[in-house]
Formats: sequence, C-alpha cells, structure tokens
Amino acid sequence: LNVPLTKLDGIVTIVIFSKSKEIEQRLRALSVMVHIHGDEGIFDISPAEIDKWSGLQKLGVLPRQFIAFGNDTNDLAMFEQAKESVCVGQHSLAMVLASHHTSEQEIVSVIEDMCSKYNR
Repeated sequence: LNVPLTKLDGIVTIVIFSKSKEIEQRLRALSVMVHIHGDEGIFDISPAEIDKWSGLQKLGVLPRQFIAFGNDTNDLAMFEQAKESVCVGQHSLAMVLASHHTSEQEIVSVIEDMCSKYNR
C-alpha cells in the first residue's frame, strides 16, 4: 500500500535500499537505530528506543517467556530477552546470541521440536 508520508500518524521503520558508506556514516550521526542488512544491501532505520523487543514489551510479553526467531541485527535485542532464540541462516552476530541455529529449509522441523518441547 502506497500512502503519502503526510498521511502517516508516525514512522516506525524506514528502509533505504543502498550500500552507500556515505549514507551509513550520515545515518549513524543521527539519534536513530541503524541496522545494516548486508546480504540484502539495505539499511533499516527506526527511532532510537524502538526495536522488536520493545514492541513485544508493549504487547505485555515478559523476558524469558517467548521463543524468538530471526536472521539479522534487528533481532538481537529480542534474542537477548528470549527464553530460547533461533538464528535462521548464517548472520554472524545473530548466531552468537542465538541458542539454536537453523536453515530456512529446516525451520519447520525446529518449530515442531519447540512445540513438542513446551507442550508436554
């Protein structure tokens, strides 16, 4: 859906489709969160205190009461608070924080295993 910027009540995330180092440097000088998705060649920009974990908190989710799946830097704060976390793919930072690793092809199997583990 293409909505004019003036019609939005607020901005949660902006994605810039570029790998420009100059753009990265200029973004880092602002008070925003900048996530670089290297494999995709994009920047993901959001307000400084807004991330997936803060969104879960607003929904009433407590630390260590959820399982997180993710594949990039914008998942790291969520991984730190999860009971278990699953890195899908080979993102170097996400793999360090994740308690499990899987490929996209194996994700259904991992979800089934988690369901079995927690539905006893």
